[in-house]
Amino acid sequence: MVSRILCAALACVLSCAQQALAQEDHVPHWWVSIDLAAADLSYQRNLVPNGKTSHFLAFRGGYAPSRWLRVGVETNGFNIATSNLLDPGRGEGISQMLLLTAQIYPATGSGWFLKTGIGWNSYWNNAQGFRQSSSGAWSLGGGYEFRIDEARDLAAFVQAHGGEVGNVDYDATTVGLSLTWKIRR
Repeated sequence: MVSRILCAALACVLSCAQQALAQEDHVPHWWVSIDLAAADLSYQRNLVPNGKTSHFLAFRGGYAPSRWLRVGVETNGFNIATSNLLDPGRGEGISQMLLLTAQIYPATGSGWFLKTGIGWNSYWNNAQGFRQSSSGAWSLGGGYEFRIDEARDLAAFVQAHGGEVGNVDYDATTVGLSLTWKIRR
């Protein structure tokens, strides 16, 4: 599954390469972004299916070498059960700790984009005796980006996430907003 996602992303990147050569006015820049979303999270723990609506938070950053491509890293997470300072055994979540990401804009002059990532995730649980575990993760989505001004963009997106960590197999669909700051010299 992950290799198919990577192949699809690579095919999209290569198909957009010709457009990038014609865009001489793009100034390469660094960028940072924060994503806030609602998540429909489905997971199985010890073969017992569970599901819930959760919140999703992501921090991303990287480099935009051309108008049609942003590459970078991302960290994000899904909250399954809230932690409580008065009850140290409470709290559970899934974090995609480090994703290598690409955001691809296939049409010149349009705000539509495809977003993909592959990396490492972690499942944590504050229950006594639980050991944290980690494994591979993936994400794939798309959306539309609106330019606020030269330094900021606001995007609406839909994204699928998945992975398997120890005895927890999960997938999630997120719908949210992303705010991006462009850092130019």
